[in-house]
Amino acid sequence: MASLVLVKEFYGQNIVGYSIPASEHSTMTAWGRDQELQAMDNMLEQIPTGLVACVSDSYDIFKACEQYWGTDLRDKVMQRQGQLVVRPDSGDLPGIVQVRLSRNQDWTQASAQLHPGPPG
Repeated sequence: MASLVLVKEFYGQNIVGYSIPASEHSTMTAWGRDQELQAMDNMLEQIPTGLVACVSDSYDIFKACEQYWGTDLRDKVMQRQGQLVVRPDSGDLPGIVQVRLSRNQDWTQASAQLHPGPPG
């Protein structure tokens, strides 16, 4: 909180930070390994518009990117009015998500939707 107050005073801005709807490992793993896809789908159902972040490395980030986000939920993601942040907390960040999703030709064609995070 002290940093937000400092930034507000230094830059003279009213809004210096905010949060977005996001899952955590505990909320994803509560569904169980066999229901991870349903947990991800539930995030999209509960937050149908705007920015939403879904932690995706609770079990297998490669399967999450290539199968769940890249295939099973692809149409739902592409039709959303807003952006999805596929959030891994481990591995080669941020390249891991972009490389895995880009293996799917449809995602490559929609590369405007793929935004790597800031360099690590």
